[in-house]
Amino acid sequence: MAAVIRTVEPGSIAHEAGMEPGDILLSINGQRLQDLIDVRYLSSDEELVLEFSKGENGEIWEVEVEKDWSEPLGVEFVSPIFDRIRHCANRCAFCFVDQMPQGLRDTLYMKDDDYRLSFLTGNFITLTNLTEADWQRIETYRLSPMYVSVHTTDPELRQQILQNPRASQIREQLERLQRAGIEIHCQIVCMPGVNSGSVLEQTLTDLANMWPTVQSVAIVPVGLSQFRSGLTQIQPWTPSEAQGLVKQVTRRQKEFLQRFGTRLVWAADEFYLLAEEPIPAAETYEGYRQLENGIGLTAKFREEFFASMANFTGRCPLERIMVITSPLGAKALEPILTYLREELDIVVDLEVVINRFFGSTITVAGLLTGQDILAKLQGRSCAGLDAVLIPGAALNAQDRFLDDLSLSDLESQVECVIRPIGSGQELARMCQNG
Repeated sequence: MAAVIRTVEPGSIAHEAGMEPGDILLSINGQRLQDLIDVRYLSSDEELVLEFSKGENGEIWEVEVEKDWSEPLGVEFVSPIFDRIRHCANRCAFCFVDQMPQGLRDTLYMKDDDYRLSFLTGNFITLTNLTEADWQRIETYRLSPMYVSVHTTDPELRQQILQNPRASQIREQLERLQRAGIEIHCQIVCMPGVNSGSVLEQTLTDLANMWPTVQSVAIVPVGLSQFRSGLTQIQPWTPSEAQGLVKQVTRRQKEFLQRFGTRLVWAADEFYLLAEEPIPAAETYEGYRQLENGIGLTAKFREEFFASMANFTGRCPLERIMVITSPLGAKALEPILTYLREELDIVVDLEVVINRFFGSTITVAGLLTGQDILAKLQGRSCAGLDAVLIPGAALNAQDRFLDDLSLSDLESQVECVIRPIGSGQELARMCQNG
């Protein structure tokens, strides 16, 4: 890997220096570059010497530039990591990568545990593979915030869950981040009967005692696919257990709101949907601090949709649509589908797809595969349908599903107009404009 340039902003420092897509940035002021963090910090100087190799012939250029200290270089790199991504040294009992079959997108099999990606892109890390040099770099550059997979603050239990002796150091490591002034967003992958109940209660107490260093705590349910042969036995969450967790989180939220002015801890949408409890109001998520973790996705989607439709007085051009989603996705969409039918007079065919690929215990829309959606649509006529709506979260940026089937391949096989919907605003625009 290297600092390969993907794009150069016209008129930027990099553009004036002669950089082009495909060139490789080698050093700034004589300092070799490990990652985008180095680029950001080293390029903050007002006088720079940029060393880079030209993509077409490998010729080395060295260019001196002057700039304002806050002016960026104006380049985007192919990858934010220029050496090697740090891989996970744990053997977590719940690791979803270990539960995936062959044949998926290559990137899905990578177990990264890289503190640099935690700072740059919000990836969660366990802190178990940090060297002293890593710690000093975090402290020197003050890489904040960091996203940490805590799971439990019980040293012995965390060591058991992660199957790594260094996992027991979590309290000391969090305290070191606190001393360095690093803000932390925490994740707890919660397993019923393992790190739930009283164990979770103590974990939340320990993390709350570190506020405001700890800025948020997300509790997400363990995901269990059908490919768990030879792995640790873990039980899925039941509706009654999910209901108990929701009550526990609600109680702690009230406590923390009174103590700190923030709810601090949030449960993933899956818990509310499984427990058949109402989704909390959008404002209770306080800006959606852990949206990528499934914390508040439903509330945000609903809020966006109804806010976008609030002043709509025109006629909806859609007459009939098919909505494809997962079991929990169907629950999340209930008030919106009711609105489409009753307020906009759209005929909505709801098709709930059971996840045959990963197993029926996987009930979230974002893990639906192309082949499961294809199986639902094959043999079905799309005549009279304005569109087939599918979860946008099931696709990556290249419009490929987890099983590597592309959206265009799916459309060609079923001869339907398929519209991925990724937000409430997107759905509202479709309802207004077709």
